[in-house]
Amino acid sequence: MRNSPSVDSLQTSNVIYEFKCKERECELLAQAKYIEMTTTTLSRRLSMHLQSGAIKKHLSAVHKRKLTRQDLVENVTITKHITDFNHLKVLEALRIAKLQPTLNQQ
Repeated sequence: MRNSPSVDSLQTSNVIYEFKCKERECELLAQAKYIEMTTTTLSRRLSMHLQSGAIKKHLSAVHKRKLTRQDLVENVTITKHITDFNHLKVLEALRIAKLQPTLNQQ
């Protein structure tokens, strides 16, 4: 996809990223998203999502299918790259509060 992270950006750390579910009815819902920050590389964090977490649970429970690496790479966009950890945490919290993504609510 056009907005998907490039191979180089998958190696970026200290980012806020957004996963948007583009399955059936979720594509119509603006809040069918997951927003998170990571201080590790985005690639490593996406690999962690394959093991557990809200995105995996969502695809399994709502869409009755397994999460793949391709799902993550195609549906994730980096929204901010900030090296200051405290600033990164604040911006993540503000973005979640503003957009109220449903996948962040567990």
